[in-house]
Amino acid sequence: MGSESFGERKFFLDWLRAAAFGALVLFHAGMPYVTWDYGIKSECIYPQLEMVMSAVGAWRLALLFFIAGVAGRFLLEKLGPRGYAVARIRRLFVVVLVAMMIIIPVPVYVEFLPKG
Repeated sequence: MGSESFGERKFFLDWLRAAAFGALVLFHAGMPYVTWDYGIKSECIYPQLEMVMSAVGAWRLALLFFIAGVAGRFLLEKLGPRGYAVARIRRLFVVVLVAMMIIIPVPVYVEFLPKG
């Protein structure tokens, strides 16, 4: 594979990433409905859903990390180490701050609200 191919967009990675995040969203949406320990539980439990959830749970994070690694490798080759670091910080810094300050505390608050 020549270095000129690193500059081309890898659309298959975009589709694979979208599918992986779709599976991740469905996995987390299903967590309140299985018997496993999870912060938010529904009164309606569907034990038959656990087999599907177990199958998805076995590979969901590994697939996301694999996709991120492959995409990072292509980006690193295209931008170089310094450009890659600057691009990652510029793109992810605000997202990480919002997650830490808003997105993560809300489910924790909802979980502990009934517990006083």
